[in-house]
Amino acid sequence: MRIDALQTPMPVRRVSAAGVPPVPAVPRVRRGEGERVEISTMAAELAKARSPAVIDEARVERIREAILQARLPIDGERIAGKMMLEER
Repeated sequence: MRIDALQTPMPVRRVSAAGVPPVPAVPRVRRGEGERVEISTMAAELAKARSPAVIDEARVERIREAILQARLPIDGERIAGKMMLEER
């Protein structure tokens, strides 16, 4: 089934079994409110390793121009393979 962003979502109806109350809705919490969350040292290190510390803007611009001018060969198989390895 394809969901189109322009479609109006169907209303949600609360249904309960005989004698069983419906589950209460989870209250919305705005950013900065609610409970404090702490992540482990390992999780912090993994997040840091996945994000580049410095982005070479000049290199990004050279690659962008090469793609726009069809001077950079794109190997879809190689890209897909690397993406699959990241998901493991």
